[in-house]
Amino acid sequence: MNVAHSRSAATSAMLLSGLALAACTPKYIQPEEGGALVRLHLTDARLFAMVHTYEKEACEGPRAIGLIGGARFVNAAGDSERVIPAMLGSSGTPKPETIEVRAHANNPFTVLYSQMGPHDALVARSCKLPVTFTPRASEQYQIDYSYESGRCFSIVSRLVSINDSIHKEPVANVFKESAACSPYVR
Repeated sequence: MNVAHSRSAATSAMLLSGLALAACTPKYIQPEEGGALVRLHLTDARLFAMVHTYEKEACEGPRAIGLIGGARFVNAAGDSERVIPAMLGSSGTPKPETIEVRAHANNPFTVLYSQMGPHDALVARSCKLPVTFTPRASEQYQIDYSYESGRCFSIVSRLVSINDSIHKEPVANVFKESAACSPYVR
C-alpha cells in the first residue's frame, strides 16, 4: 500500500467527516454593527480546523464559524464573508487560513478550534481547544492557533496601530480549557 496515498485518503476522510458534522451545527450570526473585530488564524498550512463559537455560557448553543486551513484543504477564493476590509492588517482578499468576524462587545466570546492533522504515517493527529475572552467595543483582536509536539496552542492578542505598524498586545483574562466544549457531544 502506498503510504502517501493512504495519508491523503485519511486526510480526505477526516475533512469530509468534519464537514458533515459541521453541517449539523447552525451558522454563527455576527452582529451587524459595532462590537469587536476578531481574526481567527491558523498558523500552520498543514492543518485544518473547524471553528465554532457559543452563544450561551457552559458551552451551550454551538454555532459554526467556518473551516480554516491550508489552501490544500480550504478554497477561500471569492468568499467575501471571510474578510472584514476595515480590520487592521486585512488584505481584503479571503485566505484559507484566516476568518475575520464581528463579535458582541463586553460579552464572553468562546471560540473552539477542532483541529485535524498533521499526521505521521497513518496516525492522524487532532485536538480541540476552546478559548474564551471578553472583547471590548471597537477593539480588534487576533487569535493565533497552532499545533506543536502533539499539543494545541492559542494566543489571543489585541491589534493596535502605532506609527503605521500593526502591533499585537497580549490579552489578559483569556481562559483555555482543553476538555470542555464540543459541538458534536451533547
